[in-house]
Amino acid sequence: MNLGQEILNKFEDKKIDSFKFCQLVKEEHEGILKSSVGVKAIREKKRGFKEFVEEIIPISFYIRKKWALDKKLFVTWCGSKKGLDGSTIRYDGLVDQVGIAVDIGNFEPKFYLEVTSAILKNQHLADQLLNEEGGHFAVKGISKQRDGKVISEVISFNDTEYVDEFCERLFDIIVTKLTKEYPDKTVLIVCCTMDILYTSNDWKLLESKIRNKIINDKFIEIFIYDSTAEHFFTIIKANHY
Repeated sequence: MNLGQEILNKFEDKKIDSFKFCQLVKEEHEGILKSSVGVKAIREKKRGFKEFVEEIIPISFYIRKKWALDKKLFVTWCGSKKGLDGSTIRYDGLVDQVGIAVDIGNFEPKFYLEVTSAILKNQHLADQLLNEEGGHFAVKGISKQRDGKVISEVISFNDTEYVDEFCERLFDIIVTKLTKEYPDKTVLIVCCTMDILYTSNDWKLLESKIRNKIINDKFIEIFIYDSTAEHFFTIIKANHY
């Protein structure tokens, strides 16, 4: 059994206390970074590593933002078992909540998780360059030549150009999710991979643009965060409260 599958087996279809879940994610992530094959396997999206980075880590980040003194959370990552009983409706995770705040109706006792990523279209080429050459310039400047060679060229962005372009990418991803069927009481987690340095004002601009463009009439909330700087914001379902 490879390392990636060993990692998944520690999470798949197991109901885990949220503190233990996040601690386990931290330990496994550190182990991957220290291993001789881990980082390369992540970039190549090998089985196990891909699911860990694209689903389990984002769930851990979201859960950490939901801790409170008056409730306790339990997390299940569903892995390949993503369907409701007797249904084709799919999901990535499940959260059970108990405590006073749940008993009085402030929080749902159970809700589902759908996880997705907002990355630029050439991110896979950027990962290839990282493995082969150790670095690259902005993803927008990466291209694949007719002979198969991947090159990275220096480019520049004007004013809010980068935010505008990433906003369109993020918008398309969210809209696609809004058109699909999910269980009632589902949270959408969107992990953004921003490939250049940006300021807090850039993130605020992105948030403003997305809030003005998205009408969330499906998910309990849409939780959007950046995997590097850990900025985040939430779009609550219209008329949910």
